[in-house]
Amino acid sequence: MRVPSLLQPVLISTEASLSVAEAPRLTSANSLISEPVPSASLSDWTDAVGRTKVSLETEGAALRGWTFANPLGNGPHVLFFNGSNAIIDDHESLYRSIAACGATVTTFDYRGLGFSDGSADVLQFRRDALVIYDYMAQANPASLLVFGFSMGSAMATYVASERSVAGMILAAPIALADEEFPSYARARGLSPAEIAQVTLADDAYLTFDELRLVAKSSAPLLVMHGDADELVPPAQGRELFEASPAKKKEFVTLPGATHNEAAGSPLSLAAVQSFLMSLKTAS
Repeated sequence: MRVPSLLQPVLISTEASLSVAEAPRLTSANSLISEPVPSASLSDWTDAVGRTKVSLETEGAALRGWTFANPLGNGPHVLFFNGSNAIIDDHESLYRSIAACGATVTTFDYRGLGFSDGSADVLQFRRDALVIYDYMAQANPASLLVFGFSMGSAMATYVASERSVAGMILAAPIALADEEFPSYARARGLSPAEIAQVTLADDAYLTFDELRLVAKSSAPLLVMHGDADELVPPAQGRELFEASPAKKKEFVTLPGATHNEAAGSPLSLAAVQSFLMSLKTAS
């Protein structure tokens, strides 16, 4: 690729493996999608205390998600984009923890994953993200933030590059596909020789051209990155932070945090809560 409770970290599904057998071939952004694609039973897609169903139809797919109520009452609305292969049925505690920071939280399964139908495709995930944002913004035009974790940072930065958002939160974000791929491949066990054989497909460059995307948004920005991230080096998060023209922006290093702890560790949740409070105060 040029690719919880408030006191407990949440582990979010790691990125899909890239096999050595695939290394010499053209590598698409879809190499992030695991086989079999993670799914969930529609019988489990229900309302519950503090949680309501939300859905929309777009380009041949029904996208399904949940909205989690803000237990503190009034506050911004966060649209959360998951990492690859994460499905919402597995990470409810994370979304509730973000809500407990002072925001309503909405998250959808990507098409083809979890409760959503259609065919999984990473570049299409990005198009769907914009459709989802427009749908949610009908009721929350001035208070809707985007929050992307790992692969989801590509969705969040794309939305922020195309729309005026109230804020942007990025956890363990990717800067560029060709910058990330060697790190990702090494973490998955490929040798330097195997990595050198890989050619990235156009969809990978386009999806993860996040340095260009973040530079198009002046929305308040929070970037969080663990200094023990084994998949996406923290230097990539710092690059995005530096490329942002936002007047209000903050970079938070998460000491000892691995990739999967960037969105749900106690320190990251504290940073989210502080960021949300600062936006409320500024308004």
